[in-house]
Amino acid sequence: MNNKPEQIKANYDKLISMIDKNFDGEQHDNIILLFDHFEDRAIEAPASGRPSYHNCFVGGWLDHTLRVIETSLKMREHFIELGVDVTATEKDVVLAAMFHDLGKLGDLND
Repeated sequence: MNNKPEQIKANYDKLISMIDKNFDGEQHDNIILLFDHFEDRAIEAPASGRPSYHNCFVGGWLDHTLRVIETSLKMREHFIELGVDVTATEKDVVLAAMFHDLGKLGDLND
């Protein structure tokens, strides 16, 4: 699978939209600053450098991260429907899912 530039841009906009929806104040501002710093890498990075692994294509990290966020939110809702005492808020779930592979983008010194 290869994403076209328009799809990659739409995915990045969707990530920013999720940040805007779920976070506010200083936390929101800091997350936006982080993604401003990593924007080019977040847009271009594959989820894996190995061709036989998941999302090894331009925009793969972003596509994968969005899918993890969406799946995590669905799982949270499913647990609630099952009667599980879920203590993690949507915000908690989005934050954990959004950053689960952040290290693949490098560090702040790059």
